[in-house]
Order: sequence, then C-alpha cells, then structure tokens
Amino acid sequence: MRGAKHYLSSSFDVIVSNPPYIAPNDVHLTQGDLRYEPLSALVAEDDGFQDILQIASEARAYLKPGGYVMLEHGFEQGAEVARIFKKNGLY
Repeated sequence: MRGAKHYLSSSFDVIVSNPPYIAPNDVHLTQGDLRYEPLSALVAEDDGFQDILQIASEARAYLKPGGYVMLEHGFEQGAEVARIFKKNGLY
C-alpha cells in the first residue's frame, strides 16, 4: 500500500485512457468483432459517457499545470467530450 499511496499523490504530465464509451443500447455491440469483446470493456452508462465524465472530473487533481488528458471516444462523441473537458477546466 505504501507505493500505491505515493502513486496516487503524484502529479502527472499526461493521463491516457481508453475507457468504455459505447452506450448500452448501441446496435454496434451486436455486430462485427464487438460481439466477442467483454461488455465491461466497451459499455458505459450515461449514453457511453460515464467513465469519461469520471476521468474529466478527477483528472485535474492528478495533473501537473499544463498537463494533458488524452482518451479514446466514439466517432460521434467529440463535441460532447470537448464540452465535458471544458466544464472541468481541461480545455
């Protein structure tokens, strides 16, 4: 636990994530290769934004000034992710 405490109290230049970002009812979950992926790796509540919202709301506590948050999101989610980042002082 000692190492974990130090890790959590550190500041980072960059936070990178590939969070789940697909809405639970997205038709693509039943098509192609996604059919074989574990849903826990793909699906997030709040129309696919739950994990992105959590990352954005907590990232500033771990970022150095001028640090970056980079994450993967759906092809139609860019505008909403930008709004979430702006609301949380990341944009």
